[in-house]
This record gives sequence, structure tokens and C-alpha cells, in this order.
Amino acid sequence: MRAADRFLGWVGLAELGLCVALIIAIVGTVALQVITRTFFNLPLGWVEEVAGFCFIWATFLGASVALKQFRHIAIKTFVSRLGPRPEALVRAATYAAICFVMVVLVREAWGVIPIESRSTSVGLPIRLPRSLFFSVPLFTSALLMILTAAYLCLAFLRQAATGTPVGPVGGRMDFAATADEFDQVKLSDAKS
Repeated sequence: MRAADRFLGWVGLAELGLCVALIIAIVGTVALQVITRTFFNLPLGWVEEVAGFCFIWATFLGASVALKQFRHIAIKTFVSRLGPRPEALVRAATYAAICFVMVVLVREAWGVIPIESRSTSVGLPIRLPRSLFFSVPLFTSALLMILTAAYLCLAFLRQAATGTPVGPVGGRMDFAATADEFDQVKLSDAKS
């Protein structure tokens, strides 16, 4: 489990770094467009397309990072009333369901990639298959989320069996060590 946690942690850091680079690219290209349009009266036609494609990739990769760090919205009304072992089992079932949905998405996206590759980008200086900007990010993100959800499902099953707490994948990128502590920190932040 530790090797998988470490591997997924490195994958999460790579995803996070790529998300940061993509957001910087969005800001940079839009700033370039403003400068060239305002000061040089020379609008660049490809900027909006690049910024949009970067946004799509950042969104899908960010969803994968959020899954690793327990950052998705969770409604805990029912689960919070359970004991530690049943709660861990419900969380394991939740991650199993996420894994199943992601497998379906991967399967469907894989079928769409060749179809979408028939058309190319419109505004970019070079022609690239549109699949690189729509179905490939979905496929990549869903594949990464399958790995994470499967790992978390097994980790919560282990927690149900042994009581070993489960933390964000790859260690903590924030100050909360386990899912429960993370929930408590978010709750205390909301109150203040």
C-alpha cells in the first residue's frame, strides 16, 4: 500500500504542477492578447483557443488532484452518524462506485477519440486533432481517477478491518492528515 501511495502521490504532484503551468499559460496568453490588441492593434486569433484548451486540461487534471486530496464536495449527514468501521465501509463503497463510473467514462472516451480526431483545431497556427483537447483530457483524468479510487477503496476497506486511518493520497499537501481530520479542519474553517 505504501508503494501505491507514494506512486499516486508523485502522480498527484505532477498533475498539480501541470495544472499550475496550465493556469499560468491561460493568464499569459490572455495577457498577451490584451497587450497586442490594445497597444499594437494586432489581435491574435489563436489565444482564445489555447486558453480554452488549457482550461479544459486544467479542469480535468484538477478533478483528479481533488479526488486524491479529499477536496470534492461531500455530504456527510448519513455517514457521520455511523461508527468508524461502517463509515469506512461506506467510504470504500463510494470509491468503488467512483471507480466504476470512471471505468465507464474511460471506455466511452476511448471510443470517441478516433471519431473526434477526424477534425482539427481551427484557430491554432498548427493543426492538431480536436481529441487532444476534449476526449483525451477526459480519458486521461478518468484513468488517473480509476487508480486513485481503487487505491482509496482498498485503503478504506483496510481501515474498516484494522482501524488504520486513511489520509490524502501521497501524504498531505495541506495540514490535515486523515479524511476525518480534513473534515474537522474544513468544519472549523467554515465556522470562523
